[in-house]
Amino acid sequence: MAESFIGQSFQYLRTSLWGEAEILPLSKEGKDALLLNINYYKKLSPTLRTIFESEVVRFMKVKQFIDVRENKQVSLKKKVLIAAKAAQLTFGFQHLDFNFYKTIILSPKEFLGENNEIKTWELTSKGEIKLSWKHFFKGIKVTKEFDMGLQVMANMLKIESEKIGWFDWLRIMTPQTVEDRYRYHQFDFREMNPLFSKRDLDSKQSFFVACLIQFFSNPMIFKNRYPKLYRNVDLLLHSGFMSNNVS
Repeated sequence: MAESFIGQSFQYLRTSLWGEAEILPLSKEGKDALLLNINYYKKLSPTLRTIFESEVVRFMKVKQFIDVRENKQVSLKKKVLIAAKAAQLTFGFQHLDFNFYKTIILSPKEFLGENNEIKTWELTSKGEIKLSWKHFFKGIKVTKEFDMGLQVMANMLKIESEKIGWFDWLRIMTPQTVEDRYRYHQFDFREMNPLFSKRDLDSKQSFFVACLIQFFSNPMIFKNRYPKLYRNVDLLLHSGFMSNNVS
């Protein structure tokens, strides 16, 4: 009953904000890929899983997937897992497809970026998302490994919102100055497992990305250590209806 209420409430919230949306079905192969690899999806109620699957399908439909290797097609599993990371971050919204980025280019491992440096991921000036599949998948499967997929999608969300003025994310994030942000680091550094690095605190933009990543990667630690900051991110992502279901 509780699961049903959460799912129906979340669906009502989305409908009241954006209107009715068509539910797009995901194949059994796609659902199996989510169940085997995406912990966030596994914790959703049946109703929310259906909505999540639909967002995955929608994302795949509006992106072109390219394998850098000749005569290689990007498998459904890879498409689903990449789309799942986008859906996870934007699940509180309806159809946020990162329209500036049309093409996703997959490399088996590290690659040369636009500035001729070795990269594991890159958002190019041409609207391309370049990913090392080796590092992307490792971030999903290895529990203590940094989730590169969330990092990529968080950066995309930051850039997309800047381009279209979609929401004022700088206003919502509380630490407005370098000094304020470094107070977080000084406190955080005393803990056994600090959540933020010095690099995370260098700018509002990098701090925003770091907060999004910690919200999903270490929700309980983040919430207990920085309740106000956690609440801000929760409000920003419209994820309140899923809090009890996913954390």
